[in-house]
Amino acid sequence: MFQDDPEDVPGLGLGLNVAVSSVVDEDTKPSELYRLDFTAGQVVLLTVDAPSGMGSLRLYNPTLATLDSVGSEDLAAGWSISSSISREFVPAVSGTYYAKITADGSGQRYTFQASVTGAVPTSGAPDDLPGQALTLGVPVESVVDEDTRPIEVYSIDLEAGDVVLMTVDAPNGLSALRLYNPTLATLDSVGSDDLVAGWSISSSFSREFVPAVSGRYDVRISADGPGQPYELELRTTGSVPTSGAPDEVPGQALALGTPVNSVVDEDTRPVEVYAVELEAGTTVLLSVDAPQGLSSMRLYNPSTTSLESASSSDIAESWSVSSSLAREFVPAISGTYLVRILADGPGQTYELEVRTLG
Repeated sequence: MFQDDPEDVPGLGLGLNVAVSSVVDEDTKPSELYRLDFTAGQVVLLTVDAPSGMGSLRLYNPTLATLDSVGSEDLAAGWSISSSISREFVPAVSGTYYAKITADGSGQRYTFQASVTGAVPTSGAPDDLPGQALTLGVPVESVVDEDTRPIEVYSIDLEAGDVVLMTVDAPNGLSALRLYNPTLATLDSVGSDDLVAGWSISSSFSREFVPAVSGRYDVRISADGPGQPYELELRTTGSVPTSGAPDEVPGQALALGTPVNSVVDEDTRPVEVYAVELEAGTTVLLSVDAPQGLSSMRLYNPSTTSLESASSSDIAESWSVSSSLAREFVPAISGTYLVRILADGPGQTYELEVRTLG
């Protein structure tokens, strides 16, 4: 059955899973508009069969008021049509959507249908703090959309030293996943120390993170396209020790020949300090194993009373640490030396050892 359809909002109401046939003409009837009610999370298959070709199919968001004034947020997606087209769309919000069929020739017949082929869950997560509570080891599924629902935020409690694996499966891609430190108060005002890291997501994603401090961390999922479903999970895969070393004198006591493991973070725990007794003339080996790298390891002379006010004469040696490092040192005087570990990134694990040689 052929329909005599309007060309602007409100369009002709069309039920889901119902096919409609009509004819458009670039001169006499250049377009037809259909009104469709979608529910968030529905997997909707949009199909057009146009044997003689057609200009395009455009899908508009519920924000559309009139085709005479279309904003960037009104257009969900658009596709050219050579003869037939089939595209999936997953609405991130429920509402009335609009499908516009446009001609690019004379007397172009077509059949159009919007069919529901499935559904994905929607989390209903907010777009700012406090985020929706997320449990370790329990995946959450939802849908975001760059125009109608661009951001969803989750909050999760992490323990210092836990090895946390973050995974995202997003078949249609996403803009990014961002992880925020417990210092974050609102996404409207993010300081340089609030952001742990951010990653682009093309389809699937997996990253490890080791928090240096315990607390509530926030995860932000952001969209860069229409109807992007995703599954997010954070789970622990292990743990590493944390030394609890202070960031100043007197430092945590370090025994010769006994390794210590810990985690530092450029924002939440940038410095850890150790104190070790060395004898004049005895060669010692200072070694660090840091898979994610570190900013530096610095050795201070016994004259040091405060790292904050240390002078150049207080510094015995200083080394950059890319992944692993081993350096010999021969003290000229006996006393308590300080070893400072400094971070330059998020969740940097390390093992430090000072031992005598010979």
